[in-house]
Amino acid sequence: MKIVKKYSHFCLLAGLILIGCDKPAVTELVQDEDEYTVEVMTDNPSDELQSIDSIGVTDNLLQYASVVTLVGLSTSYYNTLLDESSAAQALLFDRNNPIYSPAGDLIGYRTITPGIIRFSDKVARILPYKIKFRKGSLIADTTAGNQYILFSRQKFGDPFEFPYESFISLSYAPIIGRNGGTIDINTPKRINAAVRIKGKIRDKSLSAALEWNKGSNNKIDIIICGKKRSKEITIPLLRFKTEDDGEFIIPSQYLNTIRFNLYDKIIFMLERKLEKKYSFERGDLYTFSKSIHQIVIDIP
Repeated sequence: MKIVKKYSHFCLLAGLILIGCDKPAVTELVQDEDEYTVEVMTDNPSDELQSIDSIGVTDNLLQYASVVTLVGLSTSYYNTLLDESSAAQALLFDRNNPIYSPAGDLIGYRTITPGIIRFSDKVARILPYKIKFRKGSLIADTTAGNQYILFSRQKFGDPFEFPYESFISLSYAPIIGRNGGTIDINTPKRINAAVRIKGKIRDKSLSAALEWNKGSNNKIDIIICGKKRSKEITIPLLRFKTEDDGEFIIPSQYLNTIRFNLYDKIIFMLERKLEKKYSFERGDLYTFSKSIHQIVIDIP
């Protein structure tokens, strides 16, 4: 097996077991039967600040002027489907209005809601948008303005259902002026996934093989998460990017270095994503359209 490293292998594993490096490893490229990259997503696997939000967003939003996220999310316990959710979110950031933590770190930007947004003719609700930050030893949050959002779960909630392998029309009508418009955002094929687990954590023999319906995308993201004990908090630990060919075996050298004692559940999250950038007068708009299937299992 050939390994091409961007950071040392020692530092990559240290980011998982908290031996410590100056910075967590970002990406390692590995070539085997399946070519893949692996990324350590947090340098502290118990840090609640790194948790995934309710619609499965793992992207760093600081880099965007405005971002729209559309998600079709399925959740299974082992390989039995539990529920399904659909979400549409639009965040229009005011890049001239940054927000800093008490420690002086940039944590985000205030948002604006200068008009009406519709997702496939459904008017989005305007709700508070909150940003989490560290305040001493605690995790706090602050309201950074408002967001446009639609959300449904098991067909309850907003009248919005994610249409797989289709498109969603995003339309914007400003309160003042006439510079509105509509764009069509393509949606990916639905992911139907299953996992086969072998071995035990205690003797570091744990292995996981994932299977899913092959898609037309070139790549798929597989994110391994831990669900914190006694809390509804999901922390992303490792992200693998590999071919969307329907199967992948999680390399045991990464899986068996995770500190499973911090969690009571493992979550394998498969994400098929379409993304595109649009340029407008007020700045760039980035759109992300995702099919996500997350499989929740008990710690073996």
